[in-house]
Amino acid sequence: MSKEIRVNVRTLVNASKIRHEKRDGRDVIIVPSATLPDNVVMNGIRYPADVIASSFHTLDGTPAPLGHPKVNGKFVSARDPQGMVRTFVGAWNENVRRENGRVLLDKVIDVEFAGQSEGGKAVLNAIEKQEPISTSTGLLATVKAVTNATDGAKF
Repeated sequence: MSKEIRVNVRTLVNASKIRHEKRDGRDVIIVPSATLPDNVVMNGIRYPADVIASSFHTLDGTPAPLGHPKVNGKFVSARDPQGMVRTFVGAWNENVRRENGRVLLDKVIDVEFAGQSEGGKAVLNAIEKQEPISTSTGLLATVKAVTNATDGAKF
C-alpha cells in the first residue's frame, strides 16, 4: 500500500551566515539552509543518497512557503496558485547544491513583501531572534511500505 506524505526539516538559523543585499532596489535577506542529509530517516522513511542526488536540483528557483500548502485538506505544491496565496511570504530557494552528503541552499526573502503578512513578519522575527525555522524539502513522496528488519525504516 502506498501513501503520500510531505517531508519537513527543522533547522537552526546560523546568524553569522545570514546576508542582507539589495536586488533590483529591494532589500532581501539570504538565509543559508541545509536539508536532506544522505540516507536520512525522517518520519520512519529512509531517503537513499542516490535518490537525493538525482533530484535535489529541482528545488532551485522554487517558492519557500511558510508551512506546507494545503488545498481542501490535501498537500499541494508550493507552486500551486491556491497554495501560494495561503503560504507565500516572499521567499524562494536558490543556489541549490549538494556538498558532503547534504543538500544546501539559500532561502531568499524579500523583506518588503514578507512584512506585508503576519506569517512573513513572523519569519523575519524568527530570523532576527535566531530561532529555529522549518524548511520544507519541497518533496511530496509516494511511499511504499517495505520495512527494513534491522532498523525498522521504510524504503
